[in-house]
Amino acid sequence: MRDGILLQKDASTVNVHRVLRTIWLNRGVSRVELAHMLNLDKSTITKIVNDLIGQGIVEAFAEGSSSRQGGRKPIYLSVKKDAGCILGIEIQTEKYTVVGVNLDNEIIFSRSCSIDLSINSIQTAFFDILKSASVDVENSGLPLLGAGVGMSGIIDPYKGIIYQSFPLKIKEAIDFYSPLERIISVPVRIENDANCCCWAELVHLKSMRPKNFIFILGEFRKEETSDREPGGLAIGMGLVLNGSVHYGENFSAGEFRSAFRTGDNKSQFSLPDEKIKLAESDPAVFCEVAHELGKNLAVLVNTLNLSHVFVGGSIEKYRDLIVPIFKEEIQKNWAYGNPVDCSIHISEFGDRIVAFGAAGMFLEQLFGIPDQEQEERANGSL
Repeated sequence: MRDGILLQKDASTVNVHRVLRTIWLNRGVSRVELAHMLNLDKSTITKIVNDLIGQGIVEAFAEGSSSRQGGRKPIYLSVKKDAGCILGIEIQTEKYTVVGVNLDNEIIFSRSCSIDLSINSIQTAFFDILKSASVDVENSGLPLLGAGVGMSGIIDPYKGIIYQSFPLKIKEAIDFYSPLERIISVPVRIENDANCCCWAELVHLKSMRPKNFIFILGEFRKEETSDREPGGLAIGMGLVLNGSVHYGENFSAGEFRSAFRTGDNKSQFSLPDEKIKLAESDPAVFCEVAHELGKNLAVLVNTLNLSHVFVGGSIEKYRDLIVPIFKEEIQKNWAYGNPVDCSIHISEFGDRIVAFGAAGMFLEQLFGIPDQEQEERANGSL
């Protein structure tokens, strides 16, 4: 996906990717700083940067001040943000959300509309969404470079396979990519919704991103979507370890069920299903659920030594309850006397978090450095 979208074929070397990614992550970096950061000689940096400027991918946007010793003033570099548009799409059971972002990850348009997956396949729904969003893309005046799609379920983003999704009522594996390749001229990538939230934070924070964190995506749901989804509250988790989204052995990392859940509960918690359904409207019930969720979260935070917890989705309405409850449970689980060094943040992207993260996932790969493991996964050798 990376080669041939922004970079010409004769420029697709590892060093070119390294330079482009560093400029993208560090807006305002100079050629001298690039050489120092990447341990490359200045002539190599100059050639690569000039090529990228010539291709319309990078631009010089300001001159800096020369040093006390004089000499040439540094020129600051940035990715040319209007070189293209990326779509981010979240598909839920009854609605979709779409955002369009430029190459600096700025939202240039967004909207949500109802959808009926009971009469359309997931691919048909995506075609309809893409067709509708094409009007927004055209109005933006930017060329469409690709789309990221987020949805609930166990998903292999490399091969484009949706293995299962209780909310979307997908019980057998679906190859999402193959039908698209014959019809759509731009690349499309799919991802689990909670993992999309991780991508949203990674891309938003750019070079300041934490390397080890968890994202808790909590959505209040009014209706049952399957015999495994009773309505009330659904929780998904995304993990970032050592700077990379963690998928697990079979792409099911982040699937959550409380360690305290027993019996025949359909929900993810030990509390009765009928009580879980009251969590959205009753703060006292939500506190009970949050304490149980916090106990499960505490084990992960302390065992994996995570530095941050991000929370998003419709449970953001209880932000004033979530933060102190999570802090309390994480600290209670800690074996030592010192305070746990873990920050808890409520996401700032509201109900656009998954769509924004889906676009961010695409951007992250677009400006990524070719990775042997990812290539092997995509080719089926891992």
